[in-house]
Amino acid sequence: MSGESTHSPRVSVIVPTYNYARFLPRALDSVLAQTWRDYEIIVVDDGSTDDTPEVAKAYGERIHYLRKENGGAATARNTGILAARGELLAFLDADDAWVPEKLARQVEYLDRHPEFGMVYSDMAHHVAGRKVHDAYLRERGYSKVAEGWIFDNLLRQCFIFTPTVMARRKCFDTVGLHDPELRTCQDVDMWLRIADRFMIGFIDAPLAVRHEHGDNSTRNWDNYLGNPIKMFLKLNASQADPARRAIFRERLRDMYFDLGWHQFRTGRMKQCRASMRESLRYGRPVCEAGKYIVLSFVPPWAINRLRMIAGRRPAKES
Repeated sequence: MSGESTHSPRVSVIVPTYNYARFLPRALDSVLAQTWRDYEIIVVDDGSTDDTPEVAKAYGERIHYLRKENGGAATARNTGILAARGELLAFLDADDAWVPEKLARQVEYLDRHPEFGMVYSDMAHHVAGRKVHDAYLRERGYSKVAEGWIFDNLLRQCFIFTPTVMARRKCFDTVGLHDPELRTCQDVDMWLRIADRFMIGFIDAPLAVRHEHGDNSTRNWDNYLGNPIKMFLKLNASQADPARRAIFRERLRDMYFDLGWHQFRTGRMKQCRASMRESLRYGRPVCEAGKYIVLSFVPPWAINRLRMIAGRRPAKES
């Protein structure tokens, strides 16, 4: 445990938090309830303005509390990685939780598979306090879930979620830290970089509990849709493999289209046109992206009128 300063723990648990004082005890208690006991808990407070320091203080020497200026999840996780003493690192967002055997099962897995750099699992999914999935990946139909050399699968479909991960320290020594320029999806960027250099394992069991609520960072749709594009453009620029570049083109084609549709829906027509043009450049059919470019020049009142007409049901024939 963190209070035993002369002992280097096997596992370092890194918990970044920002204004999540109301959720933090649930996350920390789920770590303290682990059946695997050789760990330290590093809580990285990313400049919270709520009661997070007081909540953390109540845990005393059971945790190692670090506070820094606000810089985003990437910088908070990086602070935790640099402070960690364990050879294995596990990440838990402050609003999520683990099942009691999470650490034990993943340590055992990596011990059995020394050739693997990282392992992930399925997870339960709660929305507004209500369980909606017992096993998120299986029930949501994620089709690319795999283990081994999974970079290409992960490019096509993101199926690794941060609270399900345990990684060897050597992964970060090899690929570096999280990209602080990415305010969201910095974790996906990291798993892709690791998957490019290491084999990754999978435990087909829900070892984590993801809690979705109104304050999750993915609720900011501009960042949620825009940051993956930044990430893919960066990764694509470093790729020489034509097959992988083709996958990048497919993903960027669809990402730009989704962003353009969101911008169209929220009335930002100039931005919509720019995104749809990029979608076309990466291969989106003109009949799909082009129509939004045309519609972006139509006055809003006319679009609303067209929506009303399209929404009317034809009268039944007598």
